[in-house]
Amino acid sequence: MMRALLILLALAAPASAQRASFDGDWSGFRYHECRTGGRVGQERVTMQVARSEVRVPALAGDAELSGRVAADGAVTLPGFGLFGPATGRFANNRFTAEHRNRSGTCTMRYELERMVNQRRR
Repeated sequence: MMRALLILLALAAPASAQRASFDGDWSGFRYHECRTGGRVGQERVTMQVARSEVRVPALAGDAELSGRVAADGAVTLPGFGLFGPATGRFANNRFTAEHRNRSGTCTMRYELERMVNQRRR
């Protein structure tokens, strides 16, 4: 019985450890691009990840976005306004995701990097 429990714990540890590795603060930009006009805007964005929960604070006119990090680093963020849900992925110290609008002519693309804590001197 004890041996089976130890095996289960050993198998569960890598997935939870991998998800936890994305915890922290992330910062970068959200780009708004359309086929007809190219890049039409960009905004600085921050994101917090804690215990595999993702939170993107609300920007002007938008609601706060939240999602969950899967074991493989994939994330789905809810849609907002004219944009559908975003699919994204963590890879090393980068996060990328993309919302598409309903007509498929515009995207809202995230490019964020993990913020490194700077030590005070």
